Amino acid sequence: MFLKKQTVRKNGKTYCYYRIVSAYRDDEGRTRHRTERYIGALSDEAAAELRKRLQGGAHSAAGSAAGLRKQLRDGAYSAAGLDAGLHKQPREGVRGAAAEPAGRVSDRHTAAAGAASAFLFRDMSEIVYAPWAPWEWNVTDSDVLLLVRDGQGELRIRGRKHALRAGSVIFCPAGRGIHIGNPFKQRLTLDKIAFVSVEHPAVSGIRPEEGDGAPVRVIAAPWRANAFAPASPERIARWVRQLRSASTDSRGDPIGTQLAFYQILGAVFEPGAPAAEDGGAAGWIDEAIRLIRACFHEPLSRDRTAAALGISPAHFSRLFRRETGCSFVDYVCRTRIRHAQELLLLSPDKSIGEIAESSGFQSEHYFSRKFKQAKGCSPTAYRLRPRSYAALSPHIASCLLTLGVVPRVGVLEPWMEDVYGRRLSLNEMRVFGELGEEALRALEKAQPDLILAGEGDAHWEQLREIAPVIAVPDLDDDWREPLFLIANAAGLRDRAAAWADRFDRLAAEARLRLSRAIGPDDTVGIVKIVSDKLYVYGRSTSMGGCVIYDTLGLRAPAAVRDELFKPCLPNKPIEPHELPHYAGDRLFLFDYRSKWYPDKPGWMQSDAWLALTAVRNGHVYMPNPDLFYSYDPLSLELQLEHAVSMLTSHSG
Repeated sequence: MFLKKQTVRKNGKTYCYYRIVSAYRDDEGRTRHRTERYIGALSDEAAAELRKRLQGGAHSAAGSAAGLRKQLRDGAYSAAGLDAGLHKQPREGVRGAAAEPAGRVSDRHTAAAGAASAFLFRDMSEIVYAPWAPWEWNVTDSDVLLLVRDGQGELRIRGRKHALRAGSVIFCPAGRGIHIGNPFKQRLTLDKIAFVSVEHPAVSGIRPEEGDGAPVRVIAAPWRANAFAPASPERIARWVRQLRSASTDSRGDPIGTQLAFYQILGAVFEPGAPAAEDGGAAGWIDEAIRLIRACFHEPLSRDRTAAALGISPAHFSRLFRRETGCSFVDYVCRTRIRHAQELLLLSPDKSIGEIAESSGFQSEHYFSRKFKQAKGCSPTAYRLRPRSYAALSPHIASCLLTLGVVPRVGVLEPWMEDVYGRRLSLNEMRVFGELGEEALRALEKAQPDLILAGEGDAHWEQLREIAPVIAVPDLDDDWREPLFLIANAAGLRDRAAAWADRFDRLAAEARLRLSRAIGPDDTVGIVKIVSDKLYVYGRSTSMGGCVIYDTLGLRAPAAVRDELFKPCLPNKPIEPHELPHYAGDRLFLFDYRSKWYPDKPGWMQSDAWLALTAVRNGHVYMPNPDLFYSYDPLSLELQLEHAVSMLTSHSG
């Protein structure tokens, strides 16, 4: 496979696009090119890097056509990822993002799908969730297969909810954050299989005779976090029983253990299955739609798009209409109008002409005509009419409700719904605990004027088919910017400013109370237990960091100031023996331990723990994690109230 450049000149401007193509011979022996992936616009540096990767892959164990196509389908060689750094500071994501587990292997790197890899079984355990068990949060410390033995439940991973039923399988990569709950009347039983993906010795250059001392490298498993419905669940269940028997055999049976484990892997992932040679019409159309969404503001034509994809314009038109139900021109116009709607609602300072230009229309007059045809009113009238909203995260819904706006559809935590239900009438609001299929159906029926969703929401493109969408960023260190963004979208900036002023007054009163109870040199630490791991927090909008350190002005331990404040990290993993550096004179401890690790951590019974100043003085506080998780107005008010109450009491 190689990188091919497409240069198009129009209206005196030159546009360059790239695609990955492969060569093949047709029935008459002529060499043809097949587009494997449309990449889009790239800088010269990114294009050179991509050529280098493709050339390197062609000579590696992963360089077969099937292997490279598997990488392309899994998202390798994307334009967005070419400039991404190879190494990032490991930390636990503020909103449940993946965390690189401390102590895993420092030389961890991404494994190319299809590269020579080995998978080493670690351990196996049974996990049981009682009927109606609440949601619990876990972070995997190795690659994990969760196999549902009996019952049913629910799991959330990467922003999506998966139903757990007998026979289903979930793969969770190392460091992935997941929620598991059982809202049903039957108990849920899971088999948890932990394993490690390593680079095969042949790839690492390790000779067999080097033995156990060889520097085998742990790598990322070549599969994405996902749910699977294997074709033969009964066969997998039999191998799971064999694995359980072999791994618990008192005489030790490493060969039987690894063999049963590989049988399970093979049945779940089918690693030997041949890759499809062609994605078919749907594959071409997906590439075309990605191009339209990325380049709608530029001149786009059917012929140029077809040329970029390597197919004839006439054939492209037939495929596009068949797959999308509309012509290429209509789809481009619809995409541009959707973008214009978002600007009309969110950017009151932009003129109609500016919005027309930035949305890809040739003139303001043409834009106004097409907009009225599509929406039944002029852009100016659309901007001024009353709006209805959908709020697709608890943080966003809480912001709107604080501003006195009840969205038609909203995602709220149960405790939030209870509090707001006493303040406002929520009769006109469809409330959901998460954005699942039922909520999406309600959203389509409600047809709000504006959808407010979290930045990077997994349903983003599906939402934009329903209504204009505004992305609300999830910030590590600032609660004001998202609040005022939402307020601006609703035209209620004055109300947001009034709430912020009130909160600042409450904070001033709280600081005065604390000055009488806490010494000026006292330090306060924030630590979270997730599964069997520890994380220390800085000025994070999660776990109350921004309230404790910024709003209340409390002093952090020196290690927190040096290692989190200065590099602007929200949190970092630590080992139990490091606690004395981060705990401070007073410690807020958030306990997210789960059924995966039901016992009290051994370090909490150690002499080192008992010797901590906060422990000796009874100044360890364990707040409700639900109240301290978010940074919406309601959560901030309650965090301020609860933190002051705990800090001014004499009991931990």
